[in-house]
Amino acid sequence: MNKNLFIKALNRNETKDFFLGNGNYFSRNRESHNHDYVLFITGWVKKYIDISPKENLGTFFSALTDLIDDIDCQKNSLTAVLSILLGISISIRKQHYQISDINPEIAHKFLITLKKHFLICKFSQEEKEKIKLYSDRIRENKCDKIADAISLS
Repeated sequence: MNKNLFIKALNRNETKDFFLGNGNYFSRNRESHNHDYVLFITGWVKKYIDISPKENLGTFFSALTDLIDDIDCQKNSLTAVLSILLGISISIRKQHYQISDINPEIAHKFLITLKKHFLICKFSQEEKEKIKLYSDRIRENKCDKIADAISLS
């Protein structure tokens, strides 16, 4: 049996639970005591992508696009999405993969869905400030396309 939690989630059609840290996919961050979204992306997902980079990048970004298209605009969803995006940007900064490595159609759909989600949601001033902080950190990791997609300006 495969021990990779992302593969387990794919096989069980539980990627939404994986991304949001629900049930058996919850892993407590020692500092915040919330789910450790970044670790899941830089750990389980990276190991999954390493198996077959071209194919598995597409599968990962397709599953993430489905999540973003499906979730609501509540505060806990915002934290999850921003943290996942930060994890992606860290992986890109560490040169685990690049946005350009993804099938162009999948990458385009991901970025369009992400931008649409952030345009549709009505955010409080506090949430807008949080988005700006994450956007700046993502941009520092050389992920301008992702930072632009979540930019509210």
